[in-house]
Amino acid sequence: MKKTFTINISGSIFHIDDDAFEKLQRYLQMLNRHFGTAEEGQEILQDIEARIAELFIEKTGNKVEVITDAMVNEVMARMGKPEDFLEPDDENASAKPQAEGAF
Repeated sequence: MKKTFTINISGSIFHIDDDAFEKLQRYLQMLNRHFGTAEEGQEILQDIEARIAELFIEKTGNKVEVITDAMVNEVMARMGKPEDFLEPDDENASAKPQAEGAF
């Protein structure tokens, strides 16, 4: 027997088992740390949460079904890790320090 929770992601209600809830919560916390608390970062997080909700709806067929650990793994694999969200220019900028005064 597993414990389940009812959660709201981007305005959609889902039932999720305990293990999946913990994993999803850690994933969202990593994303939150990555994007920070700036207004732009919060907007990005809202978009990501909306996409996660869409993927869960797709997986459950919009029926009352419990989100499982396997479903969360699939969504995380599809969405990527926080470092995967870096723009190619961001990676180059952090890898190559610019000369002082360069624009």
